[in-house]
Amino acid sequence: MSFLRPSFLLAAAALTIAATVAETRAAPGDEQYVTIVSHDPSMFLKALRAGGDFAKGGHGRKFRIILASAGAIVAIPGTSTVQRDYMKSRRPGVEIIACRETIDALSQANRRRVPVLPGISVQKCQGLRNKMSVSGWQTAPGF
Repeated sequence: MSFLRPSFLLAAAALTIAATVAETRAAPGDEQYVTIVSHDPSMFLKALRAGGDFAKGGHGRKFRIILASAGAIVAIPGTSTVQRDYMKSRRPGVEIIACRETIDALSQANRRRVPVLPGISVQKCQGLRNKMSVSGWQTAPGF
């Protein structure tokens, strides 16, 4: 019963762990993002549809839409009609980030906290694109 030796069991456990890690690691090109810097609802809708198609195209694919500067206005409820499409088509693997710098500036100008749509995270965007590029994220083609 050589398969019950501790060395064999350790080797089997190491192979199982290595296979699990390899499955969860994304392949090159499986993480893409787009940055929207102008208040253009049609561009947001285009990115939303492209991200949904990209994310459902393979296991472990991720797509981020970064709303910076005037692009963050799309994240505020009631500012455009494409928000209905966003609420209908929220897909796993698509993450939308509104830049905290812009949301904070809008909140300060309005003297109240500016709400964002459900499912949109507000994060600090200073250096975000650099961090994403270093960690393997690629810009989505066509934007």
